[in-house]
Amino acid sequence: MVTVYEEKCVSDKSVRKWSARFCAGHESVGDDQRPGQANTVITSDLIDKVDDLVRSNQRVTLRMLPLKVDVSYGTEWTIVHDRLRFRKVYAAWVPKQLNDQQKKPQLTSSLGGTTHIRVGTGNLIAAKQ
Repeated sequence: MVTVYEEKCVSDKSVRKWSARFCAGHESVGDDQRPGQANTVITSDLIDKVDDLVRSNQRVTLRMLPLKVDVSYGTEWTIVHDRLRFRKVYAAWVPKQLNDQQKKPQLTSSLGGTTHIRVGTGNLIAAKQ
């Protein structure tokens, strides 16, 4: 086998292990199920539930979401960042790709913030000089 497959050849140890598993009645060379925490499946219902929670209160944190939906922090992070594609902006969750309806309030909000910053900055500079 080594002369034919060279470095891609399966090791003798692996062949012996597979042979012993097949003799014992196993039909697959894959690993057996291991004990431990069960995997949670990210379903469309779970994604919809998280989406509703985030949209109803955009100031909700990732630490609060697992308590409300009863899943792990990592699962919540995956749903919010990878599936829903949200990111934090001004401590509120905002979709990465906004449609025109969503862009208008965001623009109005950020323009109000820049006006506030300009007024505040002008006063601070005057106070320092």
